[in-house]
Amino acid sequence: MKELIFLVLVMFARISFCQSIGSKVSFSNNDFSIEYPATWKLDTSNTFTKDFFLYSPLENESDKFSENINLVIQDLANMNQGIRI
Repeated sequence: MKELIFLVLVMFARISFCQSIGSKVSFSNNDFSIEYPATWKLDTSNTFTKDFFLYSPLENESDKFSENINLVIQDLANMNQGIRI
């Protein structure tokens, strides 16, 4: 009986303190796919040779920086030539 009560309390705590991400959006191309929160902004303009940028929303009016994630895919197959370690 004590185990059952403990299990119920643990499950209740886990459910109570979980954060909900909300709705998600998917983006994919031939090389990859990514799922991100719907509140984030996706930029696929290939600016600065990045495959995409993801920008988080500003937290409030005093927030001056939008956190971001970007992806660069680069072929490094021939990068080892001439380098000796």
